Amino acid sequence: MKIAPVGRRSLRGGIGAAGAAALVALAAAPVQADETGPDMAVGKLAPITGVKPGSSPEIPLSLKNNGTERAERVWVYLHGTAGLDFAKQHSNCTYAESGGYDEMPDAYDALCAVDQALEPGVVYVPEKAPRYNVQKRALYEGLGISVHLENPGWSDPDGTGDEVQGTGPALKLVEQKTPVPGSDDDYSSASTRARVTADNTADFSLTGGKLRGKAGETISASFQFANEGPAWVDMTRVVSAATLTVNVRTPAGTTVTEAPRSCEKVTSGEYTCVNEMGWVSEWSKWPYRFRLKIDKVVPGATGTASLVKAETPFDKNPANNTAKIVLNAESGTTSGGSGSSTTGGSSTTGGSGSASSGGSASSSGGGSDSSSGGSSGSASSSAGGSSATTGGSGASTAGGDLAATGSDNTLPVAGAAATALVAGGILYVAMRRRRAS
Repeated sequence: MKIAPVGRRSLRGGIGAAGAAALVALAAAPVQADETGPDMAVGKLAPITGVKPGSSPEIPLSLKNNGTERAERVWVYLHGTAGLDFAKQHSNCTYAESGGYDEMPDAYDALCAVDQALEPGVVYVPEKAPRYNVQKRALYEGLGISVHLENPGWSDPDGTGDEVQGTGPALKLVEQKTPVPGSDDDYSSASTRARVTADNTADFSLTGGKLRGKAGETISASFQFANEGPAWVDMTRVVSAATLTVNVRTPAGTTVTEAPRSCEKVTSGEYTCVNEMGWVSEWSKWPYRFRLKIDKVVPGATGTASLVKAETPFDKNPANNTAKIVLNAESGTTSGGSGSSTTGGSSTTGGSGSASSGGSASSSGGGSDSSSGGSSGSASSSAGGSSATTGGSGASTAGGDLAATGSDNTLPVAGAAATALVAGGILYVAMRRRRAS
């Protein structure tokens, strides 16, 4: 998914949010006819469905002067959500992008100065219709149009960044010769907005891993949500609550001592975790970390993390929508030992790894480790496996069980690396990369 790089600020501040809000506000208010002047309205947009990523459909733009005098010139403002940008085809239009930030995703805008007279009672359409580009990331989008008798400027003039002047013939309006069935209500407002649904999908997935430990230990356990794309998802257009929900059940015999901030306890061992953004970028990943105390060793105890099916109608790969959290006390883990997670004091899986108390910690790509908080010990992992101990605690991840998405549904283990990344709550990681205009 096209995302701005981390740390990038909006090109135009809040233009996307403010522009959308302005369009909605204008659309909510009926046009008040000016008895002695021009009164411009824009034709209502119907919902647009089935557009293909990579296509450039025409914008169904039409205007009408409901006033008593002609308008000498008008300004047409176009607004598109994160998956829609505008073809820079008209020389009298200026185009700009507002990069996503905080609670707002990316957006695109265009402002066109149409320098021609528009007569009362006449419906006008473009001689050559402007077009919008349906990006690879498009799914649930919004297209807005508003018309003005004076230059409205950008919604956030202080945030305006790089503006691009269009090329090619100027946007010109001509009288609509063939009447289109409709009513006066079709031209009752100076703005209109329509939902644009692309023929696209987004693959939401959950992954996790296997843990092991002994009675009395407190271990770190995590699962990870990811949007594998190709589309970003505006959850406000999917469910009224505008949230993505993950239902979590912890393994039997454990007690949650610490949960992510975005997770709420339902009953003992059951939590509901939500996405607090209201939208999900493509290729974004969110780890959820829990701290579990092992009250009783239950061999093969299994918890789950699962997405709510009703919230993911766009996801055509449900196989990776549920992941397992497994706490498996194997023969090498006892209720009271020297702190080693495996018999013999060492573990090797697909590589070399060692665990001992009071030593140093090292790691190489491909592994992860888990340790109980407050203990001083060592952790060593190598690609393909992991092991960890904490001076006398004996908590460890199961070597070689890091998860991949799919029917396996094995889950990543949160360990020393996760502990460093997450301090008592959800860590939201949203990769942002620059979008090509």
